[in-house]
Amino acid sequence: PGTMLKAYSDEATMKKAYGQTLDFAIANKPQIKQFWLKGDERRRYEHYVERHLETLLSNPAVATSRKVELLQSAAQTTLEAVMVDPRHAEAVPRTRRVATQTVQLIVKEREALGHMAALMARDYDTVRHSMNVSVFATGLAYAAGVRNPSDLRDLALGGLLHDIGKSELPRELIVKPGAYTDEEMTLMRTHVTRGEHILQADGRLGSLGMVVVSQHHERLSGHG
Repeated sequence: PGTMLKAYSDEATMKKAYGQTLDFAIANKPQIKQFWLKGDERRRYEHYVERHLETLLSNPAVATSRKVELLQSAAQTTLEAVMVDPRHAEAVPRTRRVATQTVQLIVKEREALGHMAALMARDYDTVRHSMNVSVFATGLAYAAGVRNPSDLRDLALGGLLHDIGKSELPRELIVKPGAYTDEEMTLMRTHVTRGEHILQADGRLGSLGMVVVSQHHERLSGHG
C-alpha cells in the first residue's frame, strides 16, 4: 500500500507543506507510490493539473509514463467541461493548450506515444476517444514527416474537438449499448454538422483542424 497523504485544498497550503507542488513532491519522493484525495477535492486537483500542465510535463524529474497520465487527466477535465458548454469562450483556448502539450510531449519524448497507446487501450469512453484520435492523428502525422508545429497543433486540436457536436445530442443516445434504430442513427449522424456549426461560430479552430471535424466519418469514396 502507498503512503497516505493529506489532500490540501489550495496551492499555497500544498507549497507550504512541501515547499513545491504536490506532483513535484511525489516525483521527488520515490517512496511515495500512491496518494488519496477526498472526493470533493479531486476536481480541484484535476484543475490544478490542467493549470500547471506545461510545467509538469517539462519537469525532467517526472517519468514519461507519469506525464502521459497527467496529460490524459488534463485532457479529460478539459473535454468534459467543453462537452457541457461547447460555446463557452474558453472552450477552444483550453483545448488548444492541451493539444499543444500533446504535440510537444510526442515530439520531445520518443517513448511517450507508446505509453499513450498502452493507457488508451485499457481506458475508453467518448471523452477518452477524443484524446485517442488526437494522439494518434498527431503521432501518425509526425511519423509521416509533418514537422510544422502549427499543423501538428491543429491536427491535435481537431482530434480533441472532432466529436464536440455530440454535446447537443441526448446523453441516453450517446451511452446506449447495442445497435441504434434507424431514427437514432439518423440523429447520431448529425453530430458532425453540429460540431461544424459550433466551431465555425467560435472561429478559432484552424482550417486543418476543421477538416478533422468535418471529415472524420468520410470514406475515401466521399460517402459516410
